[in-house]
Amino acid sequence: MTTLTQKEYITSKQLLALFICLEIVLLLILLKSAEISLICFIIFPLFFYVYHQPEFGLAMALTGRILIGLFFDNLSLELPFPILASHLIIVLSGVSIYYLKNPIRPVTFYAPQLWTTAIFIILLIGLTYSTNMSYGKQKVLFFAAHNLLLVVVPILIVDAEKKVRDILLATYILGLALAIISTFLALASPAIYRFQPSENVNPIWFSRSLGVSLIASLFLITTVKRRGLKLFILATWPVFIYPILRSWSRGPLLGVFLGLIVFFYLQPTISWRLKLIAGLFIAIGGFAMLAVTSNVILSRLQTPLTEEASAAFRILAWIEAVDIFKANPLRGIGTGSFFIDFPFVPFIWPHNIFLEAASENGIFGLFSLCMFFLTSFLLGLKNMRLAASRMTRQINIIIVTIFFFSLWNAQVSGDITGNESIWLAAGLICALAAMREKERPSDQ
Repeated sequence: MTTLTQKEYITSKQLLALFICLEIVLLLILLKSAEISLICFIIFPLFFYVYHQPEFGLAMALTGRILIGLFFDNLSLELPFPILASHLIIVLSGVSIYYLKNPIRPVTFYAPQLWTTAIFIILLIGLTYSTNMSYGKQKVLFFAAHNLLLVVVPILIVDAEKKVRDILLATYILGLALAIISTFLALASPAIYRFQPSENVNPIWFSRSLGVSLIASLFLITTVKRRGLKLFILATWPVFIYPILRSWSRGPLLGVFLGLIVFFYLQPTISWRLKLIAGLFIAIGGFAMLAVTSNVILSRLQTPLTEEASAAFRILAWIEAVDIFKANPLRGIGTGSFFIDFPFVPFIWPHNIFLEAASENGIFGLFSLCMFFLTSFLLGLKNMRLAASRMTRQINIIIVTIFFFSLWNAQVSGDITGNESIWLAAGLICALAAMREKERPSDQ
């Protein structure tokens, strides 16, 4: 396959000149609108970087979007959906640039992408009888902009293995930047309060991002050859763990430990005995670390679910979602219609995406969601089994681990659009499957 050179469209120098001109214009606009100028002043350098590394936009979806949210919060800018807007700009610009730099080629769509399309259609149909049209429309918009986009975009990647390595590296670096910033902020904040890096950055979402980056570091540890670099990456783990502990978030923290167990379980060269021993030590080490470093999380884990407010509210929401599904099994109550009025924090989703799909979109929504997860997981296992090299196998293992980590978190928090990292992991699984089928001699 012949790759078109940059000079056939626009050179780096021409792009840099255009970038400088745009920045001058934005500085002139500064007198009229400081917010617009400042935002674009930050976004356009990202354009310049994305031109050279289009896959950077996908790494932003895993971790970098939290950095964007932190940036906007510190500027105190009142903008509607700033993270979504900036994320769309970066991802879509990366996709457009990627196609300018590479020849257009036919692509193969896989079952996870088709089932995602089915979910989107079901969400649209659910809008027609929704009792909360405002949130329902927002949900459909976010699903199209996040989930549907992220599961389709990776299939466009030409050199999937190299690009996925770049995505994992960028995810780790972005996560390390977020972890360092968060650690300094957490050390400066009173330990008696639940830590979140800024007012509008949810501690659960922020902890998830750090967890994904920590899991991405496993790939680097298992593939880099220099022992010093391995030790450096391992030495950064406490920087990731400490802010998660201070956020008092049980789901992401347990997800990290479960992700480590899954990662070891999927290693083909490790015996079952060692896998069981490693899993046992990870579990014991995790609880020992909790006992020493975070009495709050340990206390929350030891408290009966019905006596701890956050868990009790979730259980009541799950029961309500099951009751709704029993009463409306065929079509549900409509996209975005779930609501339960708890004290202080009303729930507009049941904090479990399976129950969310069942209650709002009925049996068809639940079936489509289950098929999406099943086909993604089976395709990931197939990629691992048929991997042509150790590097390829490790890439597939870490993507499946991220998929599992994200799926775990989706069972206890967030709605379907807030768990878009599942769809990105599924999209990367599809991209790796396309690469495998292309390179396998028996397919030619």
